[in-house]
Amino acid sequence: MARLVEMSQDYFETYVERSIPEYAAEHVQAGNWEESQALAKARASYEELLPDGPATKDHFLYAIKGDHEDSPAGLLWFAIDRSGSRLKAFVYDLFVEEACRRKGYAREAMLEMEELLRQMGVSRVALHVFGDNSGAMSLYRAIGYQTSDLIMAKEIDPTPGGPH
Repeated sequence: MARLVEMSQDYFETYVERSIPEYAAEHVQAGNWEESQALAKARASYEELLPDGPATKDHFLYAIKGDHEDSPAGLLWFAIDRSGSRLKAFVYDLFVEEACRRKGYAREAMLEMEELLRQMGVSRVALHVFGDNSGAMSLYRAIGYQTSDLIMAKEIDPTPGGPH
């Protein structure tokens, strides 16, 4: 059984150093950012979103721990949006270590997060999935998430008279 444990400063630092290059690469792969600028943009995003690290107001970072494991099986990061008439949450990251995948950690972590959100008075939770992450999309659909917005892209040849 997976459980959420407040993320330590040490684990946070390890997480950020691993995640920034991964986040940059995902944006390059999706065609959102140029490779030459991706790392700087990813670092700036993390610094803007988490100026106080794991102590950033309204951001919640957890290690995902198994019952019989000392090392985290992964992590979950979400934030609360208090700007409207009702509380909403956004999941910024869900990551499960390669050796721990397909064992229910992600599902259990998401369901435990939903219980925490209920206790906080949150009535809606959203997240973003890159289009090529079919495993994540399957998980989210299986636990009740629905597509609320979809961006599609197509590469085109900028040469006049190029292929259609």
